[in-house]
Amino acid sequence: MVYPRGPETLIELDPLFVEVCEPGTLRVTGLVSDVPACCGASVIEGRLLRLLIKGRLPAEVVLTVRGTRKGFSGVRLTPSTAAQKQRNDRFWSMARERI
Repeated sequence: MVYPRGPETLIELDPLFVEVCEPGTLRVTGLVSDVPACCGASVIEGRLLRLLIKGRLPAEVVLTVRGTRKGFSGVRLTPSTAAQKQRNDRFWSMARERI
């Protein structure tokens, strides 16, 4: 979540998040403000989030930033064994049980 300070707000991304992503792959893929507003966002210099707002200034903006994990560039889905699938299914079902 970002709290805009004016028509342009720069925020440093979490250094650990930047470190575990392939260079040049960070992108803003979602943006929602708490009021109707003309907003845009981008990642600059691979480590800064730039939020631009024209008109009414929202109190908060929720952004989604995505990047490709280091070592997984060009990898879509890798083959997995039945045991790996079962372990993955157990992991994700834990989250569903808590909801």
